[in-house]
Amino acid sequence: MDSQELIIENQVINEKEGEALIQVLEEETTEILSKMDNRLLRDRERWDHSKNNWASEIHHPCLKHLVHCRLDWKKRQLIDINGLYRVTAGSEQERRIKVVFSDIGHEINQSQRYFRMESHQISGKIDGMLPLTRELPGELGNIKELPGEVKTVNPHFWESVKSVLDLKRHPKFWINKIPSQLNLYLLMMELPAGFIILDTFGKRPRILPMLFDPELAKEDLEKAEKVNYFVERGEYPEPIPYDSSICGLCGFDHICSPLKTTDCIEINSESKWELEDYLLLKKQDDDFKKLHAELIGNGKKPGKYYGKNGIIEDIEVKSRTQIRKQYDIPKEVKDKFYTGDNEINITSIERIGKEW
Repeated sequence: MDSQELIIENQVINEKEGEALIQVLEEETTEILSKMDNRLLRDRERWDHSKNNWASEIHHPCLKHLVHCRLDWKKRQLIDINGLYRVTAGSEQERRIKVVFSDIGHEINQSQRYFRMESHQISGKIDGMLPLTRELPGELGNIKELPGEVKTVNPHFWESVKSVLDLKRHPKFWINKIPSQLNLYLLMMELPAGFIILDTFGKRPRILPMLFDPELAKEDLEKAEKVNYFVERGEYPEPIPYDSSICGLCGFDHICSPLKTTDCIEINSESKWELEDYLLLKKQDDDFKKLHAELIGNGKKPGKYYGKNGIIEDIEVKSRTQIRKQYDIPKEVKDKFYTGDNEINITSIERIGKEW
């Protein structure tokens, strides 16, 4: 036996010792993870939301949710442990961005400066003020700094948020409400513009200049007035039709009664892995096509989730109907003839992200 083999041989332990070692190490890792979880859980708390509409939430698509935030803030379901880790990771990324700005001489100051609009009971805290190195045009030349909002975006949505317009038009509410928050701060500070600073893992940040949007401000102020109307009376508006991408992420779903208009199913933990495989294989043609047929399929041969709606952790199965015009094109003529409308089902499996 040469020296190398001897070194390896001396390193090997018997099966019984190996099992005992693994048991001790598993106990050690359990203790470490438990301490990590407890540290985060100690910081988890509910903030009194009764007196103010939060600038970060007022653009939420459900009026009833916003009223619940005011009247039932103590009943809001607390974010779970996985959500806490996501929030922590996002906050760490946002702190890192501020450090990067500071390192290049663009110190973000007045972080967490508090604002409140008494007339509409809207409050919020800005991420900071960004000093300007250039003079603004005309009568704006006396402005030396503008507010900036730093937001962490799920990598899944990164390519769909390249401009402020992309943010405003984004189908996911936790993304399209980002400009609304900054816009309300601009209104309260009487400033013409600001910056939205977007960050995600492993990408160059995006710094998007944004002009004050009076129409967006009007929309949000009108919504705040409606919320205040119901809060003053201790009443609730009608719930929106059930939407899994909204209601499924709501902290008040246990006390709300959304109008369910879709076939929402429960997805068990075992099925989550086939959904994970589906998302992982999206760019691998042969394997993806086979799994797509099994999970979604089509109207003639529906798959497991065809026409269904459901959420498990950060994966959503979502179905909607769409009306398409039907045409008949006879072989002997070039013109096509309209034969009526055809209702089709569109089912998708997507990964969702929750911004806090």
